[in-house]
Amino acid sequence: MIRILMLIVSMLAASCSQQKSTYKIDDLDSNGEINLQKWNYIIFHDDTLHKSPDKNKDYMKSIGLGSELDFASNPNSNGIFRINHFFSKVPHTDGFKSSKESIVGFEEISKSDLTGSIIYMYCNIISSKDQTGYMMSRSTDGLKLWVNGKEILHTAETRGFEQYFSDYVKINLHKGDNNILLKKVVNSTDLLIEVKLANYSSAVREYKKTSTGLILSNAIVLDTIKLRENQEKSLKEAVSYQFKNIQGNIVYTTTKTPNSSQNIITSSLTEGCAYMCSLTLGGQVISQPFFKGNPDKYYERINTNRYSFNDHVQQQIEPYMYRLDKLLKHDSRKSDWWWSFKVANLIYEIENCITKQKNKYHNDLTFGIQYRTYLSTLDSSMQDYLLITPDSLSSHEKVPLVLVLRPFIETQHPFLTSPQMSRYWGLLWAKNLSNKYRYTILMPSARLYQHEPMTPIAEADIFQAIEDVSKFYSIDKNRIYLHGNCSAGYRSLVLAEHHPHYFAAMGLYAPVTHLLNENSWIIKNSPQKNMNSYKTIPTILHYDPVDTHNPYSEFKDFIKDCHIKQIPLTISTKKYSGLHYNVHLVGEEAFDFFKDKKRSTEFKAAISRSENPERTINQPVILDFFGHPYLFVVNEKDLAKQGKTAYVARMIMKEYEKLLFARCPIKYDSEITTHDFETKNLFFIGHNFNNNLIKKSLKNISLSIKHDQVKINNTLYQGEGITFEAIFSSPINSKRNIIVYSTNSILKFEHKILSPWKSGFQRQIAIYDN
Repeated sequence: MIRILMLIVSMLAASCSQQKSTYKIDDLDSNGEINLQKWNYIIFHDDTLHKSPDKNKDYMKSIGLGSELDFASNPNSNGIFRINHFFSKVPHTDGFKSSKESIVGFEEISKSDLTGSIIYMYCNIISSKDQTGYMMSRSTDGLKLWVNGKEILHTAETRGFEQYFSDYVKINLHKGDNNILLKKVVNSTDLLIEVKLANYSSAVREYKKTSTGLILSNAIVLDTIKLRENQEKSLKEAVSYQFKNIQGNIVYTTTKTPNSSQNIITSSLTEGCAYMCSLTLGGQVISQPFFKGNPDKYYERINTNRYSFNDHVQQQIEPYMYRLDKLLKHDSRKSDWWWSFKVANLIYEIENCITKQKNKYHNDLTFGIQYRTYLSTLDSSMQDYLLITPDSLSSHEKVPLVLVLRPFIETQHPFLTSPQMSRYWGLLWAKNLSNKYRYTILMPSARLYQHEPMTPIAEADIFQAIEDVSKFYSIDKNRIYLHGNCSAGYRSLVLAEHHPHYFAAMGLYAPVTHLLNENSWIIKNSPQKNMNSYKTIPTILHYDPVDTHNPYSEFKDFIKDCHIKQIPLTISTKKYSGLHYNVHLVGEEAFDFFKDKKRSTEFKAAISRSENPERTINQPVILDFFGHPYLFVVNEKDLAKQGKTAYVARMIMKEYEKLLFARCPIKYDSEITTHDFETKNLFFIGHNFNNNLIKKSLKNISLSIKHDQVKINNTLYQGEGITFEAIFSSPINSKRNIIVYSTNSILKFEHKILSPWKSGFQRQIAIYDN
């Protein structure tokens, strides 16, 4: 027998509930919205529903309550009184739900009771006249909506609570009371719903937020384009669409009415070309790139001809081609709805790079999600970064820049194939915020691949990426903002303490403020040791009070320390926001906080503060070596003999490529010149070289090597088989450093000091052979 129920809660009309969920449409806020945060509700739980709850089944009718339509038209029906009386002995609340947040959740009900249930939610809207409004909703799983007994919305049965799965419908309100009834299926263990009553302007903003880059249902088309939503029907007005080629010329236009088909014939568009589709609503332009043709054939064509392009174009299209190749071969091609959007964006940007060079035109027609690359001065490797720019950004418009650092978990993958790049909807959300606030967003790869909080090599990469962006766009260096989530929050704090005069403000989302594994460098560079550095940087810390990924308890001591030391810290909190900030690149709370904030000090060059604050800058540690251009050096004859030194050199080269995704910058000793000493830091593998310049330099440092001892900077290490690594000021240029990585027993020379660019806060390391 159907277990009807568990009636978890009852509805307002019952005498047991005196509260009433009522709203007035005339009370819209300055944004033209009202969050519907108060509801009366009933939850029906049925054992037979656990496998397949049915949104189409009328559960009121099945238990003799009348019908859903009857109740939607007249929620004060007598059937509700009978239900309340019959189930009066069942444990329940009074049937009234009020949330302080715009998102309504039912965490007070056990998840086992929620799964496989149907919930009816009711409220009343009072209107002073006959008028139209808009209902915007977002929810887990399926949803039906009735207004005054008329069904106006019926969504998909199963879906997540993402930003892009929101719905909006036009509603006709009568003068006086208007009945709103929602019916929800709960397929998962969570029940979350967000509903807003809005005017036209707010509905258009909502549509733009959820449709930037998502006008079409598929971004790779052949003969027909299908629109993702029938916004004409939802907004009850005609909408005009424009299609532009890669040169920015309009090649096709069409207008859709509420009764039009969602299909558009593409016979006038050229096969194998990328286009931009755009529409205008309420004076706001919404765009999306798409591609007509076969993406495999496109890749093959460009790959075959790529060396016919000049070096600049080859460099610019390389990250797009790399990512496109991966996506074309990836299994997600068969199952991921977002796959076509990722591919089309890549093809459009490749075409933009090629066409811009061919035609020498000045208008950059990028969609705004760009994968760019530059030549690192550190090791001459190609380094990548993600750049998101607002629509129609010219090279002359001065804009703020938001620097986004990546959390530890993301840096376990090559940058261009990391999870952050795969979550295209997260990139579109960042693009939407970039449009709204006119900020440029930069996320550099920064070579943070080993769970380190920050290193000089990463800092140098970060600032080089900023300078590279400045070559193409006018960045307001008085308004550079820092943004980090979770462990990227820790990295942001370290970077900010090293360069406190560089950033105008900082945004942290549930930041990690303590690390479990700490060496001396991490301890001395930790936020707790350098709190005063944040006094010139206004900071917002946002968190979700029900977030379990990095809960409040993890950073509450940091908040307390900020208050004690009078750090300008603003606390922001919103329930369930962790569902988004844990996967999005950027958050709107931070973007809103950044508005109009400028650096409070004169602009200064980015000078690394990673040295021990208690020591002078003339005493570098091994880690600091990699903050300037560098080379590894090996004895050419040793390498030819394939001896122990050659083995160590090969291990370092292999490790360098594996952990930093770049070729190790290494030279033979015979190639090293005075220019190298003057301009680069030099890392010597071994200490016996045939180059007289190197010999002379090594004699002038505080290093003595004998078969039974090693003396480094007046520290004596006794014994045989000692492998050591030590940093010294270069005797040729005091502004540059050299590292010697060697042994006093060449026969026992092994690569024992792993990751020599991550050796911590030490000037020298010595390991005895056991």
